[in-house]
Amino acid sequence: MVAALGASCGSGYEYVENRDERLFLKIPETWESFPVELTGDARTESGESGQWIEFIDGGPEPSPGNFGHPDPAHPAGFAEIKPLDADDRDIVNFEFLRAAALDDQGDPFELAETSDDVTVSYYEEITNADGFRGSRMILAVQSENGPLTIDQLAMLDPATTQMYRLVMQCSSACYSQNEGQIDGIFSSWTLGEN
Repeated sequence: MVAALGASCGSGYEYVENRDERLFLKIPETWESFPVELTGDARTESGESGQWIEFIDGGPEPSPGNFGHPDPAHPAGFAEIKPLDADDRDIVNFEFLRAAALDDQGDPFELAETSDDVTVSYYEEITNADGFRGSRMILAVQSENGPLTIDQLAMLDPATTQMYRLVMQCSSACYSQNEGQIDGIFSSWTLGEN
């Protein structure tokens, strides 16, 4: 798979793309993206992972290690293409996609009903012209360091063999301050369209 980051001549944005999968999105030119080299369990016997991940960081000191920080003061996230195995293909649905936002700890809608620690503030199901389908959701999760906002777009290809995700997160105060830029990244997401 081919991954690239290209400048968008004077637009204030750069592209993050996987041309083989026809996945494109724009990030502010002051942000950084980092390709992830997969090793170990993420690889197949032939040495190929089939998975593609590009970290995205909007902080003043960009680093792939900033995603998952317990108290993120700046937006960080990733774009991912992940092959689905036969077991996942049998169970994948909108609940499966939503649960991915919380690392498969459960459906955020169900968790929000039983706990004050999860609040879903936005949810939309999406289908594009090429038959890719999925959802975008924004949720707040109470952590020991305060509220964390997670914004996820998760989609499936028409054959249900791959999951495509864009995930951004930061403290809820950070998300409010950067919501326009984060929303611009999600709005720029193009998958499967020429």
